[in-house]
Amino acid sequence: MWAWGAAAQTPLVVVGHPEADSDARAPSAAAQILAVDEAAGAADLGDLLDAASGVEVRRTGGEGRAQAVQLRGAGAHQVAVFLDGVPLQGGRGGGLDLAAVPLAWLDEVTVVRGAAAAIDGSGAQGGVLRLRLRRAGFGDQGRARLRLGAGELVGVDGGWAHGDADAGLVVLATAQQAEGDFPYRDARGDLRTRRNAAHRQGGLLLHGRLRAGGGELSALLEGFANARGEPGPEQFEDLDAESAAQRGQAAARWVAELDDGRWAVEALAFGRVQGWQFDDPSPADATAATAVRQVDQLQGARAQGSWRPEGHALTVALDGRRDAATTRAEDAPDRDEARLAGALTAVEAWTPHAKVTLIGALRLDAAQGRDPLPVPAAGVVFRPHRKLTLRANVGRAFRDPSFDELYFVGPGVRGDPDLRPEDGWAVDGAIQLHPNRRLLIELAAFHQRYDRLILFVPINAFQVRATDDRGATLTGVEARVELRLNRLTAVAGYDHLRHAFAHAPHAPLPYRPRHAGFGALALHLRRATLHTTVRARGEVHSDVFGQRTLPAYTTWDVGAEGDLGHGFAAGLTARNVLDARALDAVQQPLPGRTLLFELRWSTGGL
Repeated sequence: MWAWGAAAQTPLVVVGHPEADSDARAPSAAAQILAVDEAAGAADLGDLLDAASGVEVRRTGGEGRAQAVQLRGAGAHQVAVFLDGVPLQGGRGGGLDLAAVPLAWLDEVTVVRGAAAAIDGSGAQGGVLRLRLRRAGFGDQGRARLRLGAGELVGVDGGWAHGDADAGLVVLATAQQAEGDFPYRDARGDLRTRRNAAHRQGGLLLHGRLRAGGGELSALLEGFANARGEPGPEQFEDLDAESAAQRGQAAARWVAELDDGRWAVEALAFGRVQGWQFDDPSPADATAATAVRQVDQLQGARAQGSWRPEGHALTVALDGRRDAATTRAEDAPDRDEARLAGALTAVEAWTPHAKVTLIGALRLDAAQGRDPLPVPAAGVVFRPHRKLTLRANVGRAFRDPSFDELYFVGPGVRGDPDLRPEDGWAVDGAIQLHPNRRLLIELAAFHQRYDRLILFVPINAFQVRATDDRGATLTGVEARVELRLNRLTAVAGYDHLRHAFAHAPHAPLPYRPRHAGFGALALHLRRATLHTTVRARGEVHSDVFGQRTLPAYTTWDVGAEGDLGHGFAAGLTARNVLDARALDAVQQPLPGRTLLFELRWSTGGL
């Protein structure tokens, strides 16, 4: 069966010098840079991340539905996400919904794999996503995009920018809506229709820059809101539940370089308010709350200075933040929580030889409710030949318990105010071979040991409670090959992950596929590009005991896009043409065959 729906091509990463795939804050880490404008047809941030090594995107439906990311087996709440240096997660916990960050606002995404807590703090056990906003270039620039798809999907986004050497301003806006219904076959093979899957979302972003005080002052204002039907799992379909979320944030950053770049200083201040509401007049569980209201606030600042004499780069940073959360739910006590946190971080990159760089980092992390925590890390970059790069890292990984893990109280579910931070260690290494600018081969291996994980587990037949008395290990291998010829681009990747709880070596962690693969081909003609993408995922266990599983599946996408002239381009992508049955982590069916038509216009390079 065919349906118009939210489909997108996974991006093809342009092959280049390996220094392009590195993170400025963690130069020894395994990193991959994804350029948004090179991701032909990508509909959202999840589509962009699908091609990155070590990444698993968990979806709850088509475009506009909630998405969560796993990185090297770490859950979404263990992956730090920053938008131009501003953290996008708050103290309540949980992972970032990727669908709530419009792809049209981003210039590129850097995926940093491996524990980065020594630099980025709590909640970076699996790695970091660094999202870089679009910036104003020189002169006037404009862009617009129209997308049409199934379930009456209509999406528009666009923007305008103007800039010169002294100042620049970017204004970007997005809006999208869809009914979201689609046909699927349930666990018994019966044909059904997914209902109550509508969504609406929109946002506005302003980003400006100005030369000031011998450096550059930039400012960000952003607002985003969405509303969704919440259809529930296929076994307990819900036609009444709805959710809505709103976010508003502002940030200002000043960066300057002194003495011909030997010194660099940076100051950042940010604030955010976000809300979430959920209403379900007739829940399947009669004891569940029918209405929940949440408001989260975040304020923070960071000051950083770098000294770069010959052969050294020393960076010292001081940062602090305040998280606050308010929760109002029927049949549950009101909750109001707040927490202060701060850290002093020092990072030294020493290059004793042109082929070797040694990196050492130490973070002294403090938070209300616990003693200061020292978080060390070390890394090395070795280039025995200009065509070969080796990287290795070791470091501590930790995460403070969230407000929900500490204080949640609901029917049959309860947090624990005595929880300790998650704690563990991670080690990894990578080999990157680049015999020429057309070919790149990367092989990485890692091992992560968590002495403590925070989990909600059954403690009796009637109660689920947060605990921190279980550990786990994750060991994996990541392989990636990129080839770029005159008219052909090919990308392939494979991830292998072994994982288990420390107390039960035969019990795997839920929702982590052991095998995952990706491959893509693009044929570049004079005024058109033909592309195809294959993704494969192994089966996953859906409970902490390893007794229930979700089946493996493979999806195949095909598409084409062409240049229409005068700044216009159009594309058509068919996703999952094999109509493979797939379910998300909570047994919600995902769309089968879907199509997306896209019309774009741009001028001036925006």
